[in-house]
Amino acid sequence: MYGRVLCAIIGGTMNKNAVRPAEILLPAEDIDIKKWAVVACDQFITKPEYWQEAEKIAADSPSALNLILPEIYLSEAEMRIRKTNENMNAYMKKGYLREMPTGIILTERKLGKLTRHGLIVAVDLEAYEFDAAKKPMIRATEKTILERIPPRVRIRENAPIELPHILMLMDDKGDDIVSTIIGKKAELEKMYDSELMLGGGAIEGYFIPEGELLSSTMEKLNNLPLQDGMQFCVGDGNHSLATAKTIWNSLKDGLSEEEKEDHPARFALVELINIYDEGLLFEPIHRVLFGVSPEAFLEKLLHELKESGAVLTDKDSKENGVICIFGKEEKKLVFQNPTHPLVVSMLDPAIEKLKQEFEAIEYIHGTEELKKLSAKENTLGFFMPKLDKDSFFGLICECGVMPKKTFSLGEAEEKRYYLEGRRITK
Repeated sequence: MYGRVLCAIIGGTMNKNAVRPAEILLPAEDIDIKKWAVVACDQFITKPEYWQEAEKIAADSPSALNLILPEIYLSEAEMRIRKTNENMNAYMKKGYLREMPTGIILTERKLGKLTRHGLIVAVDLEAYEFDAAKKPMIRATEKTILERIPPRVRIRENAPIELPHILMLMDDKGDDIVSTIIGKKAELEKMYDSELMLGGGAIEGYFIPEGELLSSTMEKLNNLPLQDGMQFCVGDGNHSLATAKTIWNSLKDGLSEEEKEDHPARFALVELINIYDEGLLFEPIHRVLFGVSPEAFLEKLLHELKESGAVLTDKDSKENGVICIFGKEEKKLVFQNPTHPLVVSMLDPAIEKLKQEFEAIEYIHGTEELKKLSAKENTLGFFMPKLDKDSFFGLICECGVMPKKTFSLGEAEEKRYYLEGRRITK
């Protein structure tokens, strides 16, 4: 009902609005948020000790850890999926989750000296496609790996609720939308204020109910300029959003037009962040090859990249490129005749063609970890350049989706923690 009323207020139809408020689920007031909130399921997939420690912290307390499937446990997915769905129903019956009136939430995530702000909103899946060629209003930024969707579908298709780890980006260079809410924060009800487990910093949440501030915020969001038809893009959690889209596509054919308008499965909860937020860090994801002869590999790599004018120069060269690290050596790979605006889009296909020349590849976030690994024998690291915030939306419009593992929104501990939820069944 609220969706139709809001659209009448701002002079459009729901189909033209990519985002809307939601009836958000929060942990009951007596639940310890530090034990409840847990990091995104696709983090620390090679560190079982992280998830074991999370289980110790949550212990016998109500926790979002019992409502998700950490991807480190995909080998035992069927059993865990069944248990996850059972836990969702049990948590609802026991009153561990409370449903807020229609509204949105302002989040303040403290990460060391930085603070990242976001808005918990619902997005219309009719405005999203993971196929960027269709030029939807909400676009994926990285290639969707279809093999990653089925396990997530098996969780969501029988789930009564969703918990998001999706971070969606907007281009509001003047920072008018979020800063206006921050200016009125003293008037808002604080819903939670807690440290986050295992190095996740701290988080606060402020509720914006129906009223003038909510209406003006939604109007500003849904009137952000379109760039090549795009209004928002997915910064993190694209496979979760793709899963929600897959479920909705399979469900909607059996619904009447009226049922489709406000069906809860049509929408997905996300945290919407301004790309210019000072607390939002764009980190490059580096490449490390193992079981490789670095000098011989680089020689073959230059041959594969000859069309782009690739040459190896001194590491201190001012030309844009990729630092190659092996042992104590550092060289810069520069492209004198680039065939693509993105370095990674030239480098990755060439590495893939030469995959018989190395034993394994890993994608590394931290600079120190990259240097540590690349110092080992028969190892070659590629230190990737950072993406520029000013050109990011333009790159998505120009290039479509980026190669996998192109960028990360901060380090693993800085990813979205599961905290809020939403009903997705009638």
